[in-house]
Amino acid sequence: MKIDTQWLVRILHEDSLLSAGLQAAFRSHQDFEVVCGAPHPNQRIANVIVADFDNGVRCALARAELGAPVMIVSREEGESAIREALDSGVRGYLLTRTPIDVIVSSARAVIQDGFAIDPVVASKIVSSLNADPLTKREQAVLALLTRGCTDKDMARSLGIAVGTVKCHLKQLRRKLKARTRTEAILIAQRRGLVPRAIARLGAVRACSHNDAARHHHLN
Repeated sequence: MKIDTQWLVRILHEDSLLSAGLQAAFRSHQDFEVVCGAPHPNQRIANVIVADFDNGVRCALARAELGAPVMIVSREEGESAIREALDSGVRGYLLTRTPIDVIVSSARAVIQDGFAIDPVVASKIVSSLNADPLTKREQAVLALLTRGCTDKDMARSLGIAVGTVKCHLKQLRRKLKARTRTEAILIAQRRGLVPRAIARLGAVRACSHNDAARHHHLN
């Protein structure tokens, strides 16, 4: 039986298989109409956008323009990624292993001004709130450390003294309750503490430059 009102869900997910599964799941419910891809002017405003991490954060930051709440479905479950998403204004954060019926019911909750947070994600939020937070500079040092950069590399990349780098590393070990740098890296990787933006732009660029310089020197 055709219902009078349908909610419009926009699927904006980079994983084509997951996107297809989401489309099929929502279309199996009469109260949902499904569209895919980025929104365009003059299109009907969606009641909810279901997206991957990067698209979800972008859409959440553009909520005033897009007019739709955002629910992320992602493999990202590190503390930094979760904080970035919630700070951007997403109203739902589920992991890709979430049962499809739960994703559909969560979308309904988000449409009705609620929140939908995966239990694993919620647990990590609580753990993050109870932990001693890292400063932006400590996060940058940690990103470089996980890339295998030396103290001199980190100092050059960040424009600070080597002694300052050592002070940041000492604070990192204290906050992470790590006895060594290696243990600090393992804890950071397990908790997902390196912000995505810093990891992509800062550490990768710096260490790629250093690796190239070492390669040139060896040749």
